[in-house]
Amino acid sequence: YLPNTSETFLSAEALSDRLRRAGFEEVGFHRFNFGTMAIHWGRKSSD
Repeated sequence: YLPNTSETFLSAEALSDRLRRAGFEEVGFHRFNFGTMAIHWGRKSSD
């Protein structure tokens, strides 16, 4: 299941872009496991 579905996952850059378009600021990510996964973060104002 995972190998088949992982081909449709967004790239780390594309997910960061979507977070920015959704209103998040200070968006970033860090890759792990030789680039096979990434942890993303962002901050969204309470306004």
